[in-house]
Amino acid sequence: MNEIGKIALTPKWRFPEFLGCSEWIEKHLGDIGTFHKGKGISKADIDVNGATKCIRYGELYTTYGEVINRVYSKTNIPHSALFLVAKMM
Repeated sequence: MNEIGKIALTPKWRFPEFLGCSEWIEKHLGDIGTFHKGKGISKADIDVNGATKCIRYGELYTTYGEVINRVYSKTNIPHSALFLVAKMM
C-alpha cells in the first residue's frame, strides 16, 4: 500500500474495536455496490393522497438527515415509471 506518493491508510489513532486490525483496504465503490439514477419526481408529481411513498432528490438536503426513518412525500406516478428500492432493516 505504501507506493511512492501514497500515504498508508492506517490511522494513527483507532477506536478500541479496531485495534490490532490490518490496514484499510482501498476499493472502488463500484466494486462493492451498484449506482442507480432515480426518475426525477417533480414537485408537481407530489400528491398528499398518493399511493406510493417517494423521496425527491432535493428533499435529501432539505427534509432528511443521514438516516431516513419516515417518508413525507407521496405520488401517483405508475410503478413502471419509478425506480423503486427495498427498505433496509
